[in-house]
Amino acid sequence: MTAPFVYQPLAGSETRLFSIEPGKVDDPLRVQLRHIRLETTPTYHALSYVWGDSNDKVQISVNDVPFSIPRNLYNALGQLREILIAKKEEGFLFWADSISINQQDEAEKSREVLRMGEIYQSAYQVTGWLGMAED
Repeated sequence: MTAPFVYQPLAGSETRLFSIEPGKVDDPLRVQLRHIRLETTPTYHALSYVWGDSNDKVQISVNDVPFSIPRNLYNALGQLREILIAKKEEGFLFWADSISINQQDEAEKSREVLRMGEIYQSAYQVTGWLGMAED
């Protein structure tokens, strides 16, 4: 059994941003998470999405460790990866609460929720994901 993902504590004004690793459409979704200080003005995209059923989780890889995220976020990241593949682009940084905030740490969650306005305002682009289109 693989050890669960362990968040490293945020220092000062740090937040966590991640990049989506390249892959084919059916490849497992893999992201690399890193600590960034927003005042260094990194270019990143913030992702807002409908959480949906809290029990409907999908496993991805964060820094090569298994990690569960809501299915709606998984679908959004999968679509973003397809766009990046089509444009032959990589290295974009993203912020999404389920990955960027340690949801098991109530103190961190409270601090980061208070900073969400700054996080969204500092983003190069904010994308709202409502879910997959119905057939």
